[in-house]
Amino acid sequence: MRSPPPSRRSRPSAPAMTTGRVSSMAALTINTYHGSFNKSRRTGGLGAIVNFVEHYTGGNGSARNNCIYFATANRNASADFFIDKDGTIWEYNNILDGFYTWHVGDGKGKYGITNTNSIGVEVVSDGEDFTAAQRASLSKLYAHCCSILGRKLNVVRHYDASRKYCPAPYIDSAKWAALKTETLGGQPTQVVNKPAASKPASKPAPAVKPTAKKYTGASGKIAEFQRWLRATYKYDCDDDNLFGPKTRKYAVMALQSELNSQFGKELAVDGAFGDNTYAACVSVRENARGNITRIIQGMLYCKGYDPKGFDGIFGKGCAEAVRAFQANNGLTPDKVAGRNTFRKLMG
Repeated sequence: MRSPPPSRRSRPSAPAMTTGRVSSMAALTINTYHGSFNKSRRTGGLGAIVNFVEHYTGGNGSARNNCIYFATANRNASADFFIDKDGTIWEYNNILDGFYTWHVGDGKGKYGITNTNSIGVEVVSDGEDFTAAQRASLSKLYAHCCSILGRKLNVVRHYDASRKYCPAPYIDSAKWAALKTETLGGQPTQVVNKPAASKPASKPAPAVKPTAKKYTGASGKIAEFQRWLRATYKYDCDDDNLFGPKTRKYAVMALQSELNSQFGKELAVDGAFGDNTYAACVSVRENARGNITRIIQGMLYCKGYDPKGFDGIFGKGCAEAVRAFQANNGLTPDKVAGRNTFRKLMG
């Protein structure tokens, strides 16, 4: 799911609460902002709930602003809880009221995880790892939900429900295993480099010739994009299938290079999407082909959208992914990647 922009959101006309409440667990405070949109009556009652689904918002809009966004109109998406960078929890839907939110409907139950049988938790992140405070709140919120339901829940990702790249920082199986362990109340497994045992003095070892840098070689669409950036532009981009600051920087550099070579824009290829790069962006639409389209496709995968291919062809799948990205980021959903879409996509 994507975050709404932090501005241009008004208080909903439907009744909503913004006062905090203390949950049944003394150490946990849950702020509430309830709305009547984007949720449905849960069939099967509370007994149907078996999954605790973790998402990332794909933006830096606050948890409260997310609640306001979903409370104002039909968005075809929502979640039960949102967690801010500092760990503050906001509740959009009280599961005890008998409703479920719309957070894994894209999977259509193919993998056994549905809106009806799950609780959705969105963590504010634009692709970076969750903060320690957010991870701690996930664990407390999970324990709280288990407590009020009287049973343990399965901890899963949006990815597990639909194969959408969400939460993007935790598509990697090892990172997800560590986050899941923390959510369940344990300590994440960490690799510790043990110091080598001391050895008696010996003859100096012969010089070793330097070897080529080894890359992760992960599978996945983000890794495919990373390998393409490395092969096409000679950037030192690891193919770890994780979207982070380096991948973002190299993607912006690739865009700047293409704008220079194709349109003579004379931009500094520095990886910073500033005013000059914004002004230089061209509009890319359906039936376009080339490296700029590849960059759009790669960044859509990084942001959790599926353009239906990484081939440099702006087809219907790419156009629909652009439309969905625009709609979820406060942009006009016209399926055209223009300056404002590039700024959101590369920002």
